[in-house]
Amino acid sequence: MSIFKLSLLFMLMCVVLLLFNMPASLFGTFLNKSCSNQCRLADAHGGFWSGNGILFVRERRGGKWLNLGKLDWRSGWSSGVTPRLRLDLNGGILITYVTLTGWRAEFNRFSIPAQALLGHVGHALPATGWGGMLEAAQGKLAKNWAGNTPEGHGRVYWRKASSVAFSSRTLGDYKLNWQSSSAGETHFSLDTLRGMLTLVGQGSVRRGVFSFNGSAEVENAQESILLSLLANFGRPDPSFPVNPPLRYLLKWPH
Repeated sequence: MSIFKLSLLFMLMCVVLLLFNMPASLFGTFLNKSCSNQCRLADAHGGFWSGNGILFVRERRGGKWLNLGKLDWRSGWSSGVTPRLRLDLNGGILITYVTLTGWRAEFNRFSIPAQALLGHVGHALPATGWGGMLEAAQGKLAKNWAGNTPEGHGRVYWRKASSVAFSSRTLGDYKLNWQSSSAGETHFSLDTLRGMLTLVGQGSVRRGVFSFNGSAEVENAQESILLSLLANFGRPDPSFPVNPPLRYLLKWPH
């Protein structure tokens, strides 16, 4: 074998060794870039392809960091040919597959504090003061490389929901079913499982424009602050004639 071929083989072995021994900190950099510099990985152990660390996310842009807990990641192959990345966080699982045509993701029981997500939503919602846990109970997302937006469906629970806009009191537990299309439209339905504030309705997000049509009902007339806020957001339901009104019709845009 010539010196050139030996040198080329040696360089190839070095590249392979480098790829297999990339540090966990590099995965943290990749993760940070993937979420627009709004998350970071601390105390990382292992390597780029398999490891663990403590995941932090901004409560809002420019806000303080929230500790989401220990994140474990492990890359591998599905059916021997499809690259796969599995993330485990607080008992929840997110698995991403990469193919020649695009990527797809499956998640189950993936939980984060409500503030970690709702603080970034916008659409005139408060940037701070959200309480409770958001749990992506089950769902799937997929996107072709040629497409603009991912499509999928899933179910999200908001447990022990609260907001500073409603005096930071626990309002209840809520369920949201959603479905998105590659055309950039997301439709959802909202239901209440339990709580002092009953919310039901349907809505959508089309090209960044939020719309909602539903109702809100309060348990009793002593919730004066909550009723006052609902009166600003909606109008009394004429089919529920009590004084003071306890059920309001909500519609955005007005």
